Amino acid sequence: MASDSPTNDVLRVRHLADLLANHRSLLTTHPNDCILTVISDEWSVSSEDLTHYYAAGVGGDYLPKDLRSFIDNIRALQIPREPIHMPNLRPLPTTKGMSPKKLHEVHRMANYVKDVVDSNDSRGGAHRLEGQLHIVDVGAGQGYLTRALGALFPRARLLALDADHGQTEGAERRGKLPERRLDTFTAEINNRIDHKTMLVTPDSLLQAVDDWIGQPSDPEPRPRVLFVALHACGSLTPDMLKAFLSSVTDSNLARAWDPLAIIAVGCCYNLMYPGDYPLSHAVRSYMPATEYPLPTSAYHLAAQIPLTWLHEDPKAGESTLRPSVQLATRKIVWRALLGTLLSKSHDSTPLYRRREKDSEDKEEGKKVLNSSDVPVKWWVQPRSEPGTENADTSPPQPTFDRLIQAKTSDYATQPLGIGITEAGLRLGKLPDSAYTNGWQHFLNTAGQRLGIQWEVEDVKDLRDPVLEKQVESLHTLRCFLGSAIESAILLDRLQWLREELSIWEGLSERDGGKDTAWDVELVNLFDQAVGSGRNIGVVIAPAIPSYG
Repeated sequence: MASDSPTNDVLRVRHLADLLANHRSLLTTHPNDCILTVISDEWSVSSEDLTHYYAAGVGGDYLPKDLRSFIDNIRALQIPREPIHMPNLRPLPTTKGMSPKKLHEVHRMANYVKDVVDSNDSRGGAHRLEGQLHIVDVGAGQGYLTRALGALFPRARLLALDADHGQTEGAERRGKLPERRLDTFTAEINNRIDHKTMLVTPDSLLQAVDDWIGQPSDPEPRPRVLFVALHACGSLTPDMLKAFLSSVTDSNLARAWDPLAIIAVGCCYNLMYPGDYPLSHAVRSYMPATEYPLPTSAYHLAAQIPLTWLHEDPKAGESTLRPSVQLATRKIVWRALLGTLLSKSHDSTPLYRRREKDSEDKEEGKKVLNSSDVPVKWWVQPRSEPGTENADTSPPQPTFDRLIQAKTSDYATQPLGIGITEAGLRLGKLPDSAYTNGWQHFLNTAGQRLGIQWEVEDVKDLRDPVLEKQVESLHTLRCFLGSAIESAILLDRLQWLREELSIWEGLSERDGGKDTAWDVELVNLFDQAVGSGRNIGVVIAPAIPSYG
């Protein structure tokens, strides 16, 4: 389990706030900013050497003492990421269409959900609960998890929600294949799945469940609703948790169903609404967290998983940086070096001149269409005006209004350290070959894209090895902080849920109620080594399964 005792978790999340505040300059300085005073000469160490010490935590005599202390602090405070051991995984009915990573996640997630349901059935099996069981898969996408759960729970009803109409259509098409192509078991699962395209907010999620369940003709036994999400993007995870808390604590709403549990794995912290961190009183009342709110860059860095950067190289006989990591680092470093060249004052010896526009510029202004209908940051999109819908369009596209109850936050995200520059935007994304064929090829490719001709005899002379090492170190250390940022976000959510449920349980006990007692944990569901970077689920249930 990723979570510790409540007291230790509060201390840890506050120490994380201290760490991020003390090293805020690393968060707010992107390699593209060409400001490298945040990295001393002594801290200019290769990414591979830094990563070896970060991964092992031993040796490191080659590192300055203060740099070792910095890395040690991150290692001590970040949440452990080893996946829980789940023996006797039940097989899935089909693995068709799933990548190895998706299969790993769906297989383990579905089995964990089964264990949660079994743990909360007084008979130790699903026979009693399953007759009442309703499963809501939020952000269901192509429906792989939904169908896997349908197989494990043959009497449960399932609701698949997604904000992208294209995803919902794809999932429905899979469920409506000609009968000759489906076995009886698969067809029966598909018949129990309802699909809905909607933008999920706390209120809309609860309303969707109310509408789906309706008013049962027989009030007993009451339907029990289990919420699941496999990589709920951005603020979808906290919105799901808010909806679940409301279903637990709001006794004024006469719903026809009862909450059973929620298991939500988040992702894409860079798409979070700023008000969704911090959520807990423990962090919101802590001065370093309020005085030094996380900048925008922090939410991007939270996706980094540097513990997976090394692999065993049989040729070298030791662990080295994965080729993909080496390439990604080179892209960051070389683009930053290019930025310094473009920003230098050239006086009488210019490094480049503008070339005449030619046919190579023909792609400029080419429109790139996003496959998803969902705006990346939907809360800043304009509201749709009533009466503007086109009656001839079928089906209508979802609208993206702000939350019914507007979110407010004293912790405005500051757009610092994200590395957006005019030259970088013009350069755009270059093919991998631009970086794998040497520095000279990179500069020539970039020059073509930017419309410049280098005015030096040998472009190799434009490469500054000292600056290159500084940029590499800066990038690597920022990525190390990313694991601390994700830990801070997750522990803040954990503490917030404990606070809210504790308040509700105290009020319920005061009023003489005998309501369900809820447990909350962070659970390491997946293995980061197979590519599942976001491997921690937030789990709320009366009983949470334990694995030896």
